[in-house]
Amino acid sequence: MASKYDKLVAEKNWKKLAKLGQKKDVADAVAVAEACGAGRSEEARNILIDILARPEREAKVAAVKGLGALRYDPDSQITRLRHVVTDGDPELAELVKQSIEALRDYTRESKK
Repeated sequence: MASKYDKLVAEKNWKKLAKLGQKKDVADAVAVAEACGAGRSEEARNILIDILARPEREAKVAAVKGLGALRYDPDSQITRLRHVVTDGDPELAELVKQSIEALRDYTRESKK
């Protein structure tokens, strides 16, 4: 069942998603990041980057996963992911690595 956030992505209601992604409630930011990861647009990428800048670990994790899944501009997403500050969090560092690899795989496949 599609969440209200998935519906907002399908409707391309980027302004509302950006606003929800910056609300105090980290659960909203996580849900927005998960929904935007399924998108294919610059706006979705920008929202994910904004969520990535939040201080909460949960938000960072969701944004990293979203950037790894988003199929818009893999090269810029890889660049952004390389600059993620993991603060010594090995799980987050591994997730960044996995997301970069997923984007590289996608880039390789799309060039075939």
